[in-house]
Amino acid sequence: MLSIQDRHTLSFLFNKYLVVRWKAVVFVVLANLIIGFMLSARPLVLSPAIDVFSSTRAMPANSLSELTLNNIGPSILNVVGLGYDEVMNVAVMIVILFILITVLIALTGLMAQFVMVRIKAMIAHDMTRDVHQHLLSLSLRFFNKHKTGDLVSRLTADVNKTSNSIDVLTRGFLTSIGQITVSAAILFRTDMALAATVIAIGSIHLFITKLLQKRIRSGSNEFMASLGSVSSGITESIIGIRVIKSFAAEKYELKKNSKYIGLYRDVLIRFGMMKYYEEPLRLLADAIVVSAVVIIVFIEVTNNTLTPAGAAMFLYLSQQLSTPLGHLFKTYLGLHNMLGGATRLLEILETKKSEEDGDIKVEELENSIIVQNVTFGFDKSRPVLKDLNIEIKKGDMVALVGPSGSGKSTLTDLILRLYDVDAGEIKYNDINIKNYKQGEYRRKFGVVAQECLLFNDTIKRNIILNRPESEEHLSHAIWAANLDEFIQSLPDGIDTFVGDRGVRLSGGQRQRLALARAIYNHPSILILDEATSALDSESEKVVQEAIDRISKEITMIVVAHRLSTIVHADKIILIKDGAIEASGPHDELIKLSPTYRKLYELQFQDKE
Repeated sequence: MLSIQDRHTLSFLFNKYLVVRWKAVVFVVLANLIIGFMLSARPLVLSPAIDVFSSTRAMPANSLSELTLNNIGPSILNVVGLGYDEVMNVAVMIVILFILITVLIALTGLMAQFVMVRIKAMIAHDMTRDVHQHLLSLSLRFFNKHKTGDLVSRLTADVNKTSNSIDVLTRGFLTSIGQITVSAAILFRTDMALAATVIAIGSIHLFITKLLQKRIRSGSNEFMASLGSVSSGITESIIGIRVIKSFAAEKYELKKNSKYIGLYRDVLIRFGMMKYYEEPLRLLADAIVVSAVVIIVFIEVTNNTLTPAGAAMFLYLSQQLSTPLGHLFKTYLGLHNMLGGATRLLEILETKKSEEDGDIKVEELENSIIVQNVTFGFDKSRPVLKDLNIEIKKGDMVALVGPSGSGKSTLTDLILRLYDVDAGEIKYNDINIKNYKQGEYRRKFGVVAQECLLFNDTIKRNIILNRPESEEHLSHAIWAANLDEFIQSLPDGIDTFVGDRGVRLSGGQRQRLALARAIYNHPSILILDEATSALDSESEKVVQEAIDRISKEITMIVVAHRLSTIVHADKIILIKDGAIEASGPHDELIKLSPTYRKLYELQFQDKE
């Protein structure tokens, strides 16, 4: 039996991806059922041949209700108007009917397969799109808990496994049902007790299915999880290839990932052996069924319950019943295999967004951003920020300084609403930011991080980043970010590709490009998260000049490591251990805050 979770997963897949294509699905269902019917009916056309070569002559059935395996041969001859003495005509008729049914089976199967391939491709497309779209809507908390490679594995391996299994399982299940229906109906019409015995013995397949069911399901889950770990490790290696090569750490990285690859190998061997356990067990079950049927048929012929022709067809059809019966239960095991991947997809799709959208339209910043009594922690039992109160007025440059790990970047993430606060509230224009639509709200900000991520695209598209294209905005962003001379020096100019993560650019060039991207849409607030801390003095000077160009026309929140870059800020907020230790302009903090004075003196000494 399927668990509640499994039934929920199947219901979701059916309602989400199959119901919307109900016409194509109905066609595939009917086509495969018809194929199953014809596969079981095809051997019946051979029955006249057995009657021709047999000394017994049964009377043809007068109606379908009288049709059994004992009289199906004479009934077919009676319908086509042939007699037993017309041996060659009977042979031609049998060949024509056999080939005709085979051609019908092949054509129906081809059409069903063509439709199913389209259904499978569309399901894979929709699943990938839905999972990707939902992933993009989730908060950073979710991504902090999951490995990148595992998420990529779910988007690729799990989607492919689920969509491919829907194809295989649908065809296998429906065709088997069709075969079983026809074979069972004819067998029961011929001899109810004998047919019931065949089905009872065939239920050995059910025992095999129950025996392997849990192992198949757990093996599938283990296999997909192990594949995710391998994908995660390799993804991390590729992303960090520069660091790996810089430290000559190739052997270390290979050794680290060899552990996951080895576990994947072991799981693959264990899980791969499952089907090799299943095949011989089902082969043995079929042999037991055939052996039992042979004995029972001999007894029935001896008792004159079956004619020799009927006995031959009964032996054939009982095999026709046992084989699809085994295949049906095998398909059921395949269903559990598929559910391993489908459940992992559903786990993502049913993950709720922790930051729900509001419905208030977001206007430009008119007065201030207020951080009021805010407490937050990635683990709520260990808060990173404690009872913070800050006001950032429109047009001001507010700098956040303090030791590493004090919570400066976390505060900017909260202002952007990448996380929701645990206590307190953040207000934008005197309205709690939870009441705004997240996308509209974040578009009021421009962000430049310390480690800026560029996409493997052109300079132009990295700046615009899917926003409405405006030559005026683009020109202003390039000028403000001090990129004119650099872009003009490139052979392809603004259409130059920057490489994966911007590897073809220097640190200063990447940072200025990120700054141009941040200010392209004329945001109300610009957040600079240690935007110059990783640069050399010359690059820092160029980036700082770019920042100075726009500092007078925008509200700025600057997370600074180098205090020399923010001495002219309207307000400097010193955060230590998640709390505000002091705030005010530079001249005031130098006099009143020992911590700030010490930080400044240390940097001044380093500079000297």
